[in-house]
Amino acid sequence: MNNVATFLPENQDEVRNRLYQGEIYLLPANEASLALTDAVLVLIRDSLGDDFHKSHEQYDSDDFFQRIGKLRKAHLYLGRISTADRSSDRIS
Repeated sequence: MNNVATFLPENQDEVRNRLYQGEIYLLPANEASLALTDAVLVLIRDSLGDDFHKSHEQYDSDDFFQRIGKLRKAHLYLGRISTADRSSDRIS
């Protein structure tokens, strides 16, 4: 399928079925997604600096991967990114 939709159907079963068929939903940001993005960007900037898009050029390989490793641990083990309440957006 791989269609791109800009709205969610009313029926959650239909949404789920379309997702499993490969449909992509391009929806506007909401409060939870914006909060999650802000939290992630703080972690990235803390580890890689404000110019993080060029961080692979600024650090040698060992330093770069050590910094990326800290981000991974923050996400996987500390749960610092899971501060946004997405319960209102959940598809059951």
